[in-house]
Amino acid sequence: MRLLLVMMAALAGLLTTGPAQAGPKADWAATVATAADGAAVVGNPDAPVRLVEYLSYTCPHCADYVAESAEGLEPMIADGTVAVTLRNAVRDPLDIAAAMLTRCAPRADFVGLHRAIFADQKALQDGARTVPGMYSRVPKVTLAEVRAVAEGSGLTRLARESGMTADAVDACLTDEAAFERLRKEATGYWSVIRGTPSFAINGTLTDAHGWAELKPELTAAAAAN
Repeated sequence: MRLLLVMMAALAGLLTTGPAQAGPKADWAATVATAADGAAVVGNPDAPVRLVEYLSYTCPHCADYVAESAEGLEPMIADGTVAVTLRNAVRDPLDIAAAMLTRCAPRADFVGLHRAIFADQKALQDGARTVPGMYSRVPKVTLAEVRAVAEGSGLTRLARESGMTADAVDACLTDEAAFERLRKEATGYWSVIRGTPSFAINGTLTDAHGWAELKPELTAAAAAN
């Protein structure tokens, strides 16, 4: 009789408790880290597919890529399959200012500011053209010229609207070491790539220069892993 009661109690527990429910899956698209070289890394740090994007914030083809890839690429990042490293192949003072500010932005605000800059690219460039410093070449541009372009283009306002404080913006755009590091890195990138956007998948540079070309290569890499 006692054994029967124990068995009945166990059965009741199974009926009331039911199978264990799985917890919510991580959304890796909300995970942003900073690589040792200062580049932003979006996604699962253990993702089997590592995509490197060489982008310029003043490159219209890069803006097209960011807009066109959003629907297809974000789910791959969100489910942990792909991690994206953004390398700033800067081309002009506005590009430098944008790269500096996205690197300085709180990691939770990085994606929003990154997308906002590309979405407002034309307006920012129109504003930058009114500032003499915009026409300085990258090897010779000064940090003071970069700051002037950032202010005159409306970029500093956009950064504040995207979550950075005014003090953080000022501190970022007066960081001489970060400025020099960014220019040096870009020189290295331009010795590897021929234009922007360019991409590497798991360490191998591809021939793709847009989402239509990159998508099948990235899909194949994801399927192989």
